[in-house]
Amino acid sequence: MGANRSELEKAANPATKAFNRESYFTKITFDINNKTVKITTKIDTGATYTVIGLENKGLIRFKDKILKSSMRGIAYDASGTKLKLYGYIVENFRLTDEITLDKIKLFFSEDIGNKALLGMDILRNCRKIKCTI
Repeated sequence: MGANRSELEKAANPATKAFNRESYFTKITFDINNKTVKITTKIDTGATYTVIGLENKGLIRFKDKILKSSMRGIAYDASGTKLKLYGYIVENFRLTDEITLDKIKLFFSEDIGNKALLGMDILRNCRKIKCTI
C-alpha cells in the first residue's frame, strides 16, 4: 500500500517575486467572518507557531477584530526580537486540496508587517506533504 501525499502549491517570494532554493513559499486560505483570506506564507520549520502579519492586504479589514482577541502571547523571532501575538480562531483553513481544517487557532502580529510564516504548529500534523522546488 502506497503512502498518500499532498503537494503544497509553490509560490514566489512576495518581496522579490522570485522562486529559489533559499526559502519555500506556499499559499494558504482561511475564513474570517465568512470571508476568505488568501495569504502567501514562508514555510519555516524553525518557527514554533504559524504567525501572520496584520499588514497583509487580505487582513486589514479584520485587524481591529483580531487585536481585540483575548488570546494573547509573546514570542521571539530568530534574532531575539520580541513579537506580540494575537490568537484567533479561523475556519476552513486550507493548506492543500487534501488538507483542510474546519477550525484552527492562528497567531497574528503587527510586529512582522505583511510577512507570514507557516510554522511547526501546523506542519507537524502533516507528515506526508511533498514540497517540490
